[in-house]
Amino acid sequence: MIGVVEEQHRPTLIQVVARRTAEPDGVADFALALARALRAAGGLNSVFLSGTPSVNALPVEDDWRTVCVPKRQAQILADTVQLLSAESNACAVVLHFSGYGYQKRGVPLWLPQGLRIWSRRAGRVPLLTIFHELYATGRPWQSAFWLSPLQKQIVRSILNLSSAAITPTDLYRERLSKWRDGSAARITAMPVFSNVGEPGCGLAPCTRTATAVVFGLAGVEDRLFSIYRRDMERIVAALGIEKVFDVGPRFSSVPDTLAGEPVFSKGVLPQAAVSELLQRARFGFVAYPLDFIGKSGVFAAYAAHGVVPIVLSQKQGAFDGLQPSEHFLDGLRLRRRVSAEHLASIQKKLFSWYTSHSLKVQADFLVDSISRLLGDSHLFPHVLAKYRWRGNHDGNTWEESSAAGQQHKRDRIPLADS
Repeated sequence: MIGVVEEQHRPTLIQVVARRTAEPDGVADFALALARALRAAGGLNSVFLSGTPSVNALPVEDDWRTVCVPKRQAQILADTVQLLSAESNACAVVLHFSGYGYQKRGVPLWLPQGLRIWSRRAGRVPLLTIFHELYATGRPWQSAFWLSPLQKQIVRSILNLSSAAITPTDLYRERLSKWRDGSAARITAMPVFSNVGEPGCGLAPCTRTATAVVFGLAGVEDRLFSIYRRDMERIVAALGIEKVFDVGPRFSSVPDTLAGEPVFSKGVLPQAAVSELLQRARFGFVAYPLDFIGKSGVFAAYAAHGVVPIVLSQKQGAFDGLQPSEHFLDGLRLRRRVSAEHLASIQKKLFSWYTSHSLKVQADFLVDSISRLLGDSHLFPHVLAKYRWRGNHDGNTWEESSAAGQQHKRDRIPLADS
């Protein structure tokens, strides 16, 4: 009974997601990992509001309360958020935004309309939005080409209803900054964290088995094993890869071999099993545009497990603090074997980059943001005693401080302040 009472008296956060089902979902898994980290820190509980009615997709049954909107309508959304906020005595609402999750064409007009209605009666409860996606582009014969302006309008509306915004790439942050009305919302760029654990660097690359992993949701197999099949075989041969493990749900069959080496299809695995496999693997393949690599959960998983990523991207350059050959291997331009020292250097630099926005760092950052918006530093004293904002000539940064006021460790989370 005491545990129940303590849980009820914890500050509560409402996390709005497009859906919460038993099926793999990158954004929902991200929100769940965040909820666990916030609870583990001892300061903040989460309840989930699913933007998918239960008649369309039954919510997952677990230890987390999930409420589904009865219908995707603005007034119903506003009423549901208001009721849930009152029931849970919520201190904030966090919206995980990816347009296509809330409407099949990526134009969920009911979402900003409903949030606007709710905001008029929200009182002190702030809205923080994590923009996982912004909008789509396409050719004139594709619907995305014609709907893109409306998608941008929806993003801009939600941004200007928000008290703070987080987004995974510098490119997204720059776009959002241009759409912000005045100084309405502070916008922070933080690449995504791993949804399958953060065990650390572990073994050096060349003390691991000469294996590579293909990991991701359904559809990744078409890019890697079809579009980039010839490049994959060249890389397998050049790096001396002896086995390839394919992990995740698949629409299409995967090949039995690459460059004569076996490919083992593992299907969907529990998170713990994925983490164990990654800790033994030397390389990980990912096909993703470099200018959006900060929002790749697969890339984040490799970084958090000491796996050397092999990125296949037509785009070239440095983005989100990542440099080719320093933080990952450029698969389309790789022609020869890489030394053990070089691989160890990549592993170390990549993990250092990752620790600046790990799950714990982002959970603590979110707690701090809510406390500052509410003007109440007593909500989460265990976090605010450990972290603080510090201004310097580079702008504002999020720093970890010691209780004795010793040297500070800068985590280098950039802010776009106006």
